[in-house]
Amino acid sequence: MIHLEENLYVGADKYQFILREKRQTEESGKVYWKDLGYYPNLSTLIRGLSDRKLYQFVEQGKSLKAMQEEFVTWAESLKTPLVAELKQAVKAYQEKDDE
Repeated sequence: MIHLEENLYVGADKYQFILREKRQTEESGKVYWKDLGYYPNLSTLIRGLSDRKLYQFVEQGKSLKAMQEEFVTWAESLKTPLVAELKQAVKAYQEKDDE
């Protein structure tokens, strides 16, 4: 498995990528894995991760500007082609917002 951040990991079988969360029971402290999503290819995995991160930002009630900045910073840490796509989208949104 590949460690992404905090308690998120990516595993795979011969059919798909599996986004997994490492959890621990409060009673016994036993570690277990919870599958969070199944993705047929890398691009859908990255989009799934992006959606999950955006949900977290919205849930935390962050301002749109702060959310955009944090999201781009997070996406850059993934080192994928999605980063350029996200930067362009944020730039276009900010330019539209400035008008």
